[in-house]
Amino acid sequence: MSIETARRLLDGGLVPRAEVEVSLLQSVIREISLVQAIAMQRGEYGALLEQELARATVPYVRRVHPKIELCSVLPMGLCERLLALPVRQEAITRTVDVVAVDPFDSHIQQEFSFHLDAPVRMLRASLADVVAALDGMHTGGAFAAGVNEMLGVEREKTPAHGSEPPPPVTDEEPTAQPSQPPIPLVQRASNAPRPLASAPPRTTSATAPGVGRTGRAPDHDERGEPVIGLTRAKPEASAALTRSRLREADLVQVERQLAQTKSPDDVVELLVEHACPEGSTLVFSVKPDAYVARSASFEVQGLRDVSLPRSRPNVFQAALESGHYLGKLPETLVHALIRDLLAERLGPEVYAAPVLVTGRATLMLLSTGFERSFATTRRIDRLAAAAGDALERLLIERKKR
Repeated sequence: MSIETARRLLDGGLVPRAEVEVSLLQSVIREISLVQAIAMQRGEYGALLEQELARATVPYVRRVHPKIELCSVLPMGLCERLLALPVRQEAITRTVDVVAVDPFDSHIQQEFSFHLDAPVRMLRASLADVVAALDGMHTGGAFAAGVNEMLGVEREKTPAHGSEPPPPVTDEEPTAQPSQPPIPLVQRASNAPRPLASAPPRTTSATAPGVGRTGRAPDHDERGEPVIGLTRAKPEASAALTRSRLREADLVQVERQLAQTKSPDDVVELLVEHACPEGSTLVFSVKPDAYVARSASFEVQGLRDVSLPRSRPNVFQAALESGHYLGKLPETLVHALIRDLLAERLGPEVYAAPVLVTGRATLMLLSTGFERSFATTRRIDRLAAAAGDALERLLIERKKR
């Protein structure tokens, strides 16, 4: 269990001492994680706990994809008990990336390192994402083989969807079933009364389904009953689909502009202007010892004086290690200048992504103030890739000259 997490909750006054003690007792009795026990006490504790866990300096993972080969060698119930999953192993160093809900629990790293016989690097994910990954593994049968092996039960095969299970095999000969009467291919004429002589005959309308009527439909059917004319209206274009297409067209246009830039300053200008139109964006230059602010999408004084040392943990270091960083801006001293720089523009989450040139980070993007994280992060990733291609092209052209 994570005593560090319990201590943080008590020191911050987020959860009463009595309820923390009850959660610790529940985690021991029910063999569940302390994080899960606290979240089960009250609904609002889940948000407070997630806010406190976000203070950890380990990289944050948005989607959890467990590595089944590593999970299969772990003791049964370890992943559920610790709310942690191995997701990746490096080929050379054999370091295993373990995603956990509670990164302050040092027992997780020791336990996984012992059972996997490899060094472990900790990552963080939300409680909902880790639980969803565990449920997916149970549903897919990833843990079923180990359970059946312990119980000595042969694993049953599940029939395909829509198919009937095979009948049981017996020594008795199948008995002949009496044949059913054939189904007539021609339906018998009904005893319904013929239409009245005064009723107009039924005509065929030259219409096509979904298009509309091209001729006049009959007013009555063959029985003299009135006919209700129905037409299918043309569906209106979805407003959300229209906005999505406009954003995609704008993104493609910016990518074309990046491909035609003449200098690195033009690349930086396009990034700060179009990376996050609904929020704010900062562009940092990657120096050997620090990340130095270079440009911003808003007017600010003293921009070039803002820098983050590379020797201390920060969001840019996390973005370089995992490819991106999406989460709360840590309330640490190293990020204080960025907080002052953004001021009221700072949103609940920030997104940091590197711009790579020949495999090395040259620029770092930091955006905030967005509402739709999926669309914004996808846009920034595409523009960061296009900016890297543009800077590499400019570098090759300069070498040729």
